[in-house]
Amino acid sequence: MMDVYNKDFWKGINPGSTITLKDKQSIEDSMEKGNGMKGMDYMVKAVYRLKEFNDLVEWHFFLLDDPGERIWVMIKIVQQEIDLRVYFEHPQFESGNRRDMIDLGNLWLFMEPDNPEEFQFNDLKFSDFIEIEEDNGDMLTYRQKGFKEMHCECEIVPEPSEIFDPIATIVEYKAKGVCENPELLLWELGGKDSSDGGLIRLMLGCTLGPTEIDVLEA
Repeated sequence: MMDVYNKDFWKGINPGSTITLKDKQSIEDSMEKGNGMKGMDYMVKAVYRLKEFNDLVEWHFFLLDDPGERIWVMIKIVQQEIDLRVYFEHPQFESGNRRDMIDLGNLWLFMEPDNPEEFQFNDLKFSDFIEIEEDNGDMLTYRQKGFKEMHCECEIVPEPSEIFDPIATIVEYKAKGVCENPELLLWELGGKDSSDGGLIRLMLGCTLGPTEIDVLEA
């Protein structure tokens, strides 16, 4: 029987496996597509395994095969505690490196540097809070969680054909109040060997309960 709270289980999930999401948003998506009131089946395209340098936290990110949007299932492991979440890359956020973020005017991602006239991109720290506009026009504020910026080693399966920097930074945020996606995550991959910084993704999501996910191993 599948045990979603067994950390060893997730270490065996590889590309080609099938993940079925049965949370509220997934069931609504299924109904909109005319498939009835059931979960959504996705094949795992790639797996990103991250481990914090001091072994405090590890994450398993599963990129799902969906033609319409980039969907990730995230498993976060802190000692014996396991947190399950589903994330969606924000459709209005264009991923890019730190230089791209500054050029695009996304200064709100970072805290103001000591000298705004002269700074290195890799010296910038991610902001303590991020404001996201909801569909109804209201602004929702996400604040950094207690771990702050976490720096990790990253392994990708399958291994990319091009050379990549296996260092990543994870920053988690949480919104106050009731909303559909109270979790926000900034994920920067690479950048250690580039003065322009690494690739930054912004993702919104929510927690999954143990009955809201099924997995069929490849």
